[in-house]
Amino acid sequence: PLPSSQCRFFRVAMQDWRPRRREYDLVWVQWCVGHLTDVDFLRFLQTCRDSLKPNGLLVLKDNALHAAGGGDAPHGDDAFYVDDDDRSVCRSFDYYRAIFDVADATVVAEAQQPVNGRFAFPADIYPVFCF
Repeated sequence: PLPSSQCRFFRVAMQDWRPRRREYDLVWVQWCVGHLTDVDFLRFLQTCRDSLKPNGLLVLKDNALHAAGGGDAPHGDDAFYVDDDDRSVCRSFDYYRAIFDVADATVVAEAQQPVNGRFAFPADIYPVFCF
């Protein structure tokens, strides 16, 4: 495991984060991009890319409306859903992939959080993916 002295946590709005170029080996983003507009999300992805050292990785973990191909969730084939309570947006798997394409991001791996077994998330919530 990585010693905590080598980890940094920032309390700043994602759209305002200005890291130094080529500073990080890894940027981990979890359950927060739903509060960004698509434009801010694209800018944030560029900021993350600029902050990575050569061969550095960005990990994004978040809910998605449905798995690739869509249609298996309450929102069907919708590209996104806006939550009226907190005004966050839940994007579909395919919508995330389209955002990554526009950002010219290379997805090296993707996985869905299991809904069965030891590391399972409840089956009645939106699927959770890591990209």
